[in-house]
Amino acid sequence: MCRLKTCSSLLLRNKNDPFLDKIWLDKNEDPKQFPKPQLTAKKVVVFVWWSCERLLHYEFPKHGGTINSELYCQLLDKVHQKLSQKRPSLVNIKGPILLHDNEHPHISRITL
Repeated sequence: MCRLKTCSSLLLRNKNDPFLDKIWLDKNEDPKQFPKPQLTAKKVVVFVWWSCERLLHYEFPKHGGTINSELYCQLLDKVHQKLSQKRPSLVNIKGPILLHDNEHPHISRITL
């Protein structure tokens, strides 16, 4: 019964506003041309550092800029400064505190 009500209401609506003509095409009729969507989305890079408690630092590099070891070392210095302000106990600890999780085709000796 619900389908019957839905179909009849759609047919009545089509009399007032012929929306079915916009959807259905005749056999030999060509569809209207629509602009093609962009095939590739623009990529955005963001550097994020966080601790178990909170976000420490994030930064969006310049669009189209190359990420090299010099830039990466500058970012590590910024994170170290923020870490010494927000979590000084981690800065003074002996042993590793940085979990570097990223897939690299190569790693620069400067960052090691």
